[in-house]
Amino acid sequence: MTLQPRSRLPVLSCLFFVMIFGWKITPLLDISVLICLPVYVYALFKPRDIPLLISKSVWISAAIITLIAYNACLFLSNDPASTQWILRTIRSAITFGAVFIVIGEVYKNSDLLYIRHILVALATAISVHALIANTSQISDDFRSTLYALTSAAEYVNEMTMIMDNRPLGLTYSLSLTSFLYFIAIAIFVTHQATSLPQKMATSGLIAINVIACIWTARTGIVFFPLLFLLSYRKILQMKAVQLIPLTITGAAIIAAITATFTLGPWSLLTHYQRIHEIFVFLTSPSQSVFGQQFMTMWHLPSDLGQLLFGNSLTGREEGHYVASDVGYILTIYGIGLVGQFLMLLPILIAGLASFKLLKTKSGYGLLALVVLGSYLILNVKELALMTRTVWPVICVFISISILEYQAERNRLHASDSP
Repeated sequence: MTLQPRSRLPVLSCLFFVMIFGWKITPLLDISVLICLPVYVYALFKPRDIPLLISKSVWISAAIITLIAYNACLFLSNDPASTQWILRTIRSAITFGAVFIVIGEVYKNSDLLYIRHILVALATAISVHALIANTSQISDDFRSTLYALTSAAEYVNEMTMIMDNRPLGLTYSLSLTSFLYFIAIAIFVTHQATSLPQKMATSGLIAINVIACIWTARTGIVFFPLLFLLSYRKILQMKAVQLIPLTITGAAIIAAITATFTLGPWSLLTHYQRIHEIFVFLTSPSQSVFGQQFMTMWHLPSDLGQLLFGNSLTGREEGHYVASDVGYILTIYGIGLVGQFLMLLPILIAGLASFKLLKTKSGYGLLALVVLGSYLILNVKELALMTRTVWPVICVFISISILEYQAERNRLHASDSP
């Protein structure tokens, strides 16, 4: 089956939506993993393509497979030990393989605009969830139905669901989901809409994601300054009449923020305090309440063996609690510096490939670097590497960057040949 341009967007959007937001059926199994299985079955029916897929993804696949073997060895050599690190990396491997197959299929059967189609489909899938989250914030009945559907009470802290009054949507996280909305906004900001209806639709989707980003958590807002990095060159190249859609987008964002403050569950004073805290943290981290708490979370194991290899625990077990929310610190305590490096390796490889694309595909290359870099920064705040919801989105950028870099390298070799 070959996806035609007209059918590509809805099919990809639906597939991405389930891959990202599929909820748990049991503590070990969820819909987002199950949806990957038909993708593998589809690939098996095209055996001639399998060697090429393996060769193109070999470096990322090798890093993840090595990480799985490493975590398995740690689990067997430690007592007590947790299976969470093994399960996390196995899930990550399944997801990456499925995403790479999908992106590879679109790449093989598409025109030069395939990157735009994939990214718009991805941003659309995230925007649908943003709309769901916003609706759940407005309607208590809808919210209760969602939480019952996803069995949220079994996986989410009860105080988060009852007292914090922030919408989880179909996920079990707040900050990570807020980061997804930032990615959708970044994609739409860089998207070249061709007609006025498309530009109006893009502005509306940006507004929906801004509202969801603010209502869900403040994390996504922290990355908003990077949007200027993505759009400044585009703005400088625009003529006066071309600035009209940009003005509409800006007005939509302002209206979205205003609506969030007006309709949201918090008072204007609370909104001011939250935004002021973000501003203080960005300008004078040591003066902010979060910054002061955050500095106490940076510490490392005193034992050299644990520093290098970890103890195969999550840092949340009784008697082995790690007083930190920093993703890098929790990872080092759990799987050591060696495991941390293996987790970072796919991102570093994709980042290098994205950097190489800045000359030939500057728009995408810059977007990919912003997303991948933000992902690494997000792991400073909490454990984000290879986590559900965010990892499938990162896999899309990894896959595109790897495929495009290899295609560019092949073109250079072909031009150099006599």
